[in-house]
Amino acid sequence: MPLRDMVRIPSPAPGTSDIYNYVVSVLELTLQVTEPEYGRLTVYSNPQTTPQQRQFMNLANGNTDIAWSITSAERESQYLPVRVPFIGGLFGYRVLLIHVDDERFNYAPALAELKAMTAIQGANWPDTQILQFNEFNVIGSYGNGLKLLHRRMIDYYPRAVHEYSQELAENPQYKLKLAPHVGLKYPNPLFFFVNKNNLELAERLTKGLTMLHNNGQLNALLHSQPFYRVADTTLSGREIHVLRNPLLTKETLDALSRFQ
Repeated sequence: MPLRDMVRIPSPAPGTSDIYNYVVSVLELTLQVTEPEYGRLTVYSNPQTTPQQRQFMNLANGNTDIAWSITSAERESQYLPVRVPFIGGLFGYRVLLIHVDDERFNYAPALAELKAMTAIQGANWPDTQILQFNEFNVIGSYGNGLKLLHRRMIDYYPRAVHEYSQELAENPQYKLKLAPHVGLKYPNPLFFFVNKNNLELAERLTKGLTMLHNNGQLNALLHSQPFYRVADTTLSGREIHVLRNPLLTKETLDALSRFQ
């Protein structure tokens, strides 16, 4: 198939199939509703699985047409963002993994109590900067956060609400559990990105996603996903501490207000 008739996207990383399949469904629907104006495009998944950093290198050098990730000012300066959030606020919700014997979480700790404890995140994760900006005591580690938590070298490990259960299932050797009463939330939208020179594709995706948002199809598709329903159940009844995200541009904050 000629390149002009397709858009190339990354392959799924291990353990991300549910989210990946949803994103592909959103993309295909977006291309479908804009087909009368822009013509037909087929989604083609690159055959080799690559880490996210490499996915964006492929976007820059033209080997990939569309990638997606949590946004930041830095990323938006390097690539062209499609500022329509298509997974709701899901990626902004964090639940806390704790040691099974930690009784401090038998109730919902106050925000000041959480800040006085020690959390862990990846050294290069945006989440580390977000938590530090909000005055949390957080270690940015290159090591295994689950193992450190198991050894009680830290107090809790914030994880995305849609990913914690798989991590617990895949690491039964660690004595960990989900803190039952508390969570965190900060704006953390997932966007499509294209090469800065691909203005027409960005315009098409923006138009299509806006149509799907306005007619309710995007929301209906998201709410039908098993991962979303599980996340919604997990968050029910929790005390959620709302934090600020200093990594977002004014344009993105404006977009979040428009697409609530």
